[in-house]
Amino acid sequence: MNTKNADRDKRNYRVLISQGAFFNAGKIMASPSVVLTYIAVGLGLPVFLVALLIPIRKLASFGVALLSADFIASIDRRITALALANAGMGVCYAVVVTAILFGGDDAAVIALLVVMIAVGSVEQYQSLVVSDVLGDVLHSQNRKRLQFSALAIGGLSALGLTWALHIATVSIDPLNRHVIVVYAAVALFVVSAFSILLFPEAGTGGRAKPAAPGSSTFKLLATQFIRNLRRLAPMSWFRRYLLIRIMTLSVELSVPFYTILAAVSHGTTHQGLTALIAAAALAFLVAGQVWGFVGSRFSNVGVICLSCILAAFSGVLLVANHFLEFANPTLVHSISLFLVTVAVQGSTVGHELLYLDLAPKEERVAGLAVSKAIQTMVAVGISFMMATLAHVQHVVWSILLLMLLAVICAIVTNLVGARPQSEMLNKIKGRHPCPVSDKM
Repeated sequence: MNTKNADRDKRNYRVLISQGAFFNAGKIMASPSVVLTYIAVGLGLPVFLVALLIPIRKLASFGVALLSADFIASIDRRITALALANAGMGVCYAVVVTAILFGGDDAAVIALLVVMIAVGSVEQYQSLVVSDVLGDVLHSQNRKRLQFSALAIGGLSALGLTWALHIATVSIDPLNRHVIVVYAAVALFVVSAFSILLFPEAGTGGRAKPAAPGSSTFKLLATQFIRNLRRLAPMSWFRRYLLIRIMTLSVELSVPFYTILAAVSHGTTHQGLTALIAAAALAFLVAGQVWGFVGSRFSNVGVICLSCILAAFSGVLLVANHFLEFANPTLVHSISLFLVTVAVQGSTVGHELLYLDLAPKEERVAGLAVSKAIQTMVAVGISFMMATLAHVQHVVWSILLLMLLAVICAIVTNLVGARPQSEMLNKIKGRHPCPVSDKM
């Protein structure tokens, strides 16, 4: 019996890694922050509007985080829900590239705006479901290993596929080559959806609850969000996590502004987007190994701090080359995007794992939804300010400001996260049979 259980667990673990790898590969090859932003600049959208695509996406994420916490917590067939979310991502990207191919510029711009809203909604929903599933079926150490392994495999897959498409479409005009890359990402999302269906529903321990009367109304859902916020706000673990999560926004918001600078510099060249996708794919591959190694020796707070420092360094490199021009712009943009993407992956996985270690099971979904909603509102405000600065002055000044915020993030995260380590360890030991060492 023990042998059968071990074989089943190994199979389920492989299914989760496969799903994550396919999904990550698709995210790299159709990244809203890199690929769609680059295409938007190529379509001639003003820098201000391109920069606002990110807060538009964030607002959609906010809506899902606000309205879906209790719904997701009550889902019985969460694996099916996750498969539908993965397939939904593919549909979103298929719509925008089809509009670019067969519609005019106006249709492409409208489709881009609509798809950004849809992608933000589906991404948030998928993230909430994945976090809930992983929190139930894996212990802390296994979650960490799975997340970083899926990053590495997804990065390698995207790198190989992007390079193969680059060779196969070398004679095609740049815009159509970019569209082909996105179609390949659509296929990866669909494969990811089918692969997760191999995971047994029974392994997720669904918690079906009857829906409250009138629970579909916005007023009641908003009331539920406020109630969850009031319940969570006095909890020290939630306040600490929320502060760290908000500080890491400076890292995540850097990528689209790096891409805007690159697209403005060489958006009509054949190698521009290919170089950026290759850099992002290589970053996913390296990030899985680097942060897996770092995470096994440092706490999740340490991973986040190092990510902030790396993001700041990439900003220094990009800004220095903009003013001094000491190297080829395409090369520097690719290197900078590689570094900041590695930083984003470390920060993202770091705060996700930190949350799963801190949050009690009964508060996991509600706490994640509330924190995502709050950080989204902050992200929208920061993005709007950065977009305004990029439009009025130059995008390089937005990058410089985000770089300085990343340095502040590293300092604040270390101070806030290091202070109550013993308290966090006690919580982990009380909840997980195989606790993670959180020594800095």
